[in-house]
Amino acid sequence: MDDKNTNLENNGNDAKENKSKIVPSYQKKNEPVDKKEKKKLDKKAIKSRITIISLIIVVILIGLAIFGIVSFINYNKYKPYRVYEQAMKDYGFDIVYDNKSAETGDSVTKSEAIKMVLSCVLNTQYIDGYVTNSDKEYDNALWVEYAIDKNIITSDEITKDNESEKASYIDVIRYFANAKSKILEKELDSKEDIKVKDLDTYKPDEQIAIEDMVANEIIKLNTKKIKGNSKVFKGQINEIINNFVIKYNTITVGDEKVNINEEKIPSNKDQYPYTLASVDKSVYEIEDYNKDNDSYKNAKDSYSKLKYIYPQIQEYVTRYFDVILNIDYNTINSDNFYDSLYGLLMYGRDREEIDAYIKHVKDNQISIKANSIKVNLPAVYYDGRTYRCRTTIEYEITSSNTNVGIFFGDLGAEYDKNNKKLILDVPMGKAIDNNSLTIFNGSINNWIAGNVQFEA
Repeated sequence: MDDKNTNLENNGNDAKENKSKIVPSYQKKNEPVDKKEKKKLDKKAIKSRITIISLIIVVILIGLAIFGIVSFINYNKYKPYRVYEQAMKDYGFDIVYDNKSAETGDSVTKSEAIKMVLSCVLNTQYIDGYVTNSDKEYDNALWVEYAIDKNIITSDEITKDNESEKASYIDVIRYFANAKSKILEKELDSKEDIKVKDLDTYKPDEQIAIEDMVANEIIKLNTKKIKGNSKVFKGQINEIINNFVIKYNTITVGDEKVNINEEKIPSNKDQYPYTLASVDKSVYEIEDYNKDNDSYKNAKDSYSKLKYIYPQIQEYVTRYFDVILNIDYNTINSDNFYDSLYGLLMYGRDREEIDAYIKHVKDNQISIKANSIKVNLPAVYYDGRTYRCRTTIEYEITSSNTNVGIFFGDLGAEYDKNNKKLILDVPMGKAIDNNSLTIFNGSINNWIAGNVQFEA
């Protein structure tokens, strides 16, 4: 027992002795620790760490500087084009882009570029109605097929193998020029005095396209050098579309022209996507009827949803007033009147109402002549419950023994027989089985713009 305790005691003493003999790596064996040397080595290690951290900070700062410079360059590059983003939304062209956005700095594929060109020229989001072949090998195939059919591009220019490649600026310029020539059937303007420094670097057809775009101010920004071989960004396409639709009136119906005369711009222009040169600004300035403020949408807000049926709206409203404003008590016929209103009214025709009106016309020898029927596009808005189409009618009451019930639907309404003009907000609603807007049956006396009495 004593031996065991003695051994444990000796082992403990040996451990203490060995511990006291451990020498640091920076100290020579059997040599005492030099405190000054240790401090010097610690400083060297700290300095080394500071150097590494400093290098990392420098690299980060250089990276941030490069990023900042690139961002600044891109900001200045894209800034002039950002003004067109809102116009693209107002006209409903932003959602035609593949990603549904007109963001200025985004790139564009070849097939997407063709889609934007045709969408602008045809004022549509859909090409299905223009192409009979439904064989789609890729998303924009029908647009490309239509472009080939109209000789805007050759059959081998955009294929399923390259349609997703990035489009160049000069390609887009050429597409628009070809669309102007082939679809709108307008001659390209070749100007010898166009001051584009890199004009000679392009092919002859590309030069003509550039000259036409610059001469007609379709391209206004950065015309000193086109840099057409660079990849196009959306801001450049947005600029062309905005200027193209106004210059060539592709967003209007028929022969109407977009108003560009500042003196004729209405004070509430922000409520419209554009206004027409043929419509007096006072017509646009009449306050809309607002049935439900939460659901109300002005003409600009309603435009992209309704622009596809503008021709139908204009046709139906014009036909309706052509029927009810051309009345002759000597010749009016119930069957003819009934048939003339076919398809125009929301709730169809009421034979009894028609017969009662015709009797009233004959009894009071009423004759009316339409002088003018003007659908004031794009003044079509949603009052919160129904759509309203602002329409100006000019007429002459050539004969009448009464001032009551002169117009169809107005048997109880009184009119000033000397009045020859009315501005109306005609109520229209969507038919159940299609997207057409038809006219609500009712009294035009309740549709007078600025003093609408709701009836729909």
